[in-house]
Amino acid sequence: SSLRVTPQMKRVVATYAFYWSLGTLAQLTALAYGTYVLKLAKTDATPLLGMLAVGAGVGSIAAGVWSAGIIELGLVPVGGLIFSLSSTALFFTTKSYSSPMTALFGIGFVGGLVNVPLYSYLQYRSPPEKRGSVLAANNLVVFIGMLLATAAYYLLAAPDVFETRRPLTSPRGVFLFIGL
Repeated sequence: SSLRVTPQMKRVVATYAFYWSLGTLAQLTALAYGTYVLKLAKTDATPLLGMLAVGAGVGSIAAGVWSAGIIELGLVPVGGLIFSLSSTALFFTTKSYSSPMTALFGIGFVGGLVNVPLYSYLQYRSPPEKRGSVLAANNLVVFIGMLLATAAYYLLAAPDVFETRRPLTSPRGVFLFIGL
């Protein structure tokens, strides 16, 4: 049988895929940011990726606490604002180490903050007989978005392009793109 879901559920799937795609692009760009912008050795830039993971964990816990047992989709636009500000901050920060760590924590935090209510909505609102199909379709859409984000990274900011120092094809420019 065909998978029929409500328009609201389609928007939730699209939003979920959108955040995962931008998160993928941020993760791919974080190490290059440390290497090319902050001029760190790759081993010294690796903690930047760790801050994304720590932020995601803290954001998931915060979403659970702030939701207080209900599906709180109101966290999603708040997350969008934090995500945009954190990503844009990485465009303007080029010298310090603590500011990018804070901004990447913010990006990861949003990942956890929006993941919990969006996925909870899909689980709770899916018809029980189609729940597996809905979640599988969501995962497929998310995977396609992540694949497109990976392609965008290599088109916008492949490592050999970084040497050109053009602002929109640098790691800084990718974070500005994500923030906008």
